[in-house]
Amino acid sequence: MRNRAHVDGSSRIALPDGPDDPVGTGTQVYDNTATVTYGNGSTATAHHNVASQTAVYVGPTTSHDGFLLAGSSPVGKSAASDGTDTGVYAGGS
Repeated sequence: MRNRAHVDGSSRIALPDGPDDPVGTGTQVYDNTATVTYGNGSTATAHHNVASQTAVYVGPTTSHDGFLLAGSSPVGKSAASDGTDTGVYAGGS
């Protein structure tokens, strides 16, 4: 999972996502604007993720590009592994 912005009620990426989901191994989670949590024996490599609770987006968040980080965002700016912003890329990439 790479370059995602999670802003639903939980603002997190959960591995596994539910109690009936199988245990995950070898998952790579990086460059996201979300909190990563592990449970039920799942393992993953996670880096360059930032919590989204205080992220500021350009808006409106009814479209993909609305989830780009605003220049005023206190988290995620130039924080991805390649020096770009965490979360989504412009243009729906």
